[in-house]
Amino acid sequence: MGFWEEKYKNKKIFVSDDGLDICHDAIEDFHAVFLEQLDRKPTLNEFVYTLLQVLNSDGDSFFKELEGKQVTDINLKMKKRTTLSEVRPGAVIEIPLQQINQFTYALVVKGDLAADKNDDVLIQYFDIFTEDHLSKDDIFLMMAEKQRALFIANTGYTGFLQGNWKVVSKVPIDLMKKFDHSAITFVMYEDGKYLISQDDSLAAESDLIEVDKKQGKTYSNPIGLFGHLSIEDVLNQYFKGTTMEELIKYEL
Repeated sequence: MGFWEEKYKNKKIFVSDDGLDICHDAIEDFHAVFLEQLDRKPTLNEFVYTLLQVLNSDGDSFFKELEGKQVTDINLKMKKRTTLSEVRPGAVIEIPLQQINQFTYALVVKGDLAADKNDDVLIQYFDIFTEDHLSKDDIFLMMAEKQRALFIANTGYTGFLQGNWKVVSKVPIDLMKKFDHSAITFVMYEDGKYLISQDDSLAAESDLIEVDKKQGKTYSNPIGLFGHLSIEDVLNQYFKGTTMEELIKYEL
């Protein structure tokens, strides 16, 4: 699925599903050793202490920041999180946009993290902005208004793990049927040209089809994989008056 940008401690970083999988597998192996030899799960302190020793033994071979330095501590902060098993088609997501003091709501249209944590998740975002939490009925009524649909994007799941995104409901079956996601056109604007892909949000540039400006401007679903902070930034800009056409050209 490639890399995507995120912000962590006010710095831009790159995250990938391959990297997440590697770290997940390492933790699984660490857990398995404790179960096999001590018949119990490891504690977080045991894991953090072990990681600390590894970073201080040869970490400078892998991380530039550790050259000539020593890690003295690793601090962990915890909060209750949304389980990824709730992220499946029909899930309604509440997204707090702190920069503009608004809530917005989105809908998972494809991808099921309960079945496959590496599944591509396509999320429909809407022109729904409110200062207060909406009731389920109000959310459903607004989502049913076709003119409120903004764009569909392949979205990483960091918003649920690191951000404040949460699943708050599931749309009724009859409402879900109103959304036709059988054929989704994705678009990229590059060098003054509109390039599109049918149903493939991660299509290689060599596989894209060029269309004329008039047709290209009708599409708003961006090609690529986007982290939650990128999505939030786009929604913030849209709320402040930037059009989807401008966002496709210069931000997405």
